[in-house]
Amino acid sequence: MLAAAEAHYAAALQAALAPGAAILSGPAPTIPAGASVQVLAEQLRLAPPSQDLGDERGAARHFTAQSWQGDGVTTSFPLPPGALEVAEVEAPPGFPRARGDDYRVDAGTLRFSRPPAMGIGVRALLLGAPARGFVERRRGELTLRLRARAATGLDELAEAALAAALTACVDLPDLVAAATAGVRARLCRPVAFLVAVTRQRERVGEAERACVELEFLLRGEALLHVALGVPDPVDRIKSVEPGVVDVG
Repeated sequence: MLAAAEAHYAAALQAALAPGAAILSGPAPTIPAGASVQVLAEQLRLAPPSQDLGDERGAARHFTAQSWQGDGVTTSFPLPPGALEVAEVEAPPGFPRARGDDYRVDAGTLRFSRPPAMGIGVRALLLGAPARGFVERRRGELTLRLRARAATGLDELAEAALAAALTACVDLPDLVAAATAGVRARLCRPVAFLVAVTRQRERVGEAERACVELEFLLRGEALLHVALGVPDPVDRIKSVEPGVVDVG
């Protein structure tokens, strides 16, 4: 999720800033001597779990993702066969759509009220059989820092970076961790807030240089989904007779 936030803002800066400014995404082992803007997602903090985990954790199910490509005309996309439930639909990926308003599921087909635009990816999350694991939702806050550096024209670079970053705060996609079998982790529906703009000096080797830091806070709902193997068997009372309990 940290890398996804960095990639989103780095792409916005790359598109908006002059070619002479280097865009650094994530921790940088070396800082170039010329103008640069570094994007660093510093920390994702989750709200403390409640004392009763049953309020936040649910049973896990195996999941798969099905993808299609929009052509600007097609509104119906066939779902794979099997007893699978459509849990989420994104178009494009990272932007969830509302069931009933944007799409419906009918006779093994995903049907959109309007065709996804040409080149827009469509992705559906499909749930299958029960699994060991859990689904958990908690509030999350991600701290993002943009640090502008330049020998000359630092304020102009920082202001341009601020404008690009604020633009990138509009309609943020879900921030998704790298895909891993049986695990989904994402910050859903994030909303970004500018927290501070700070002019400061930082040490580079034996010298110091000026920089301007932009601090943002992204708030959303952290979703953790872990699905492994099959659930443990549960003994259930099949029948009760006088003096006898039959457990199967």
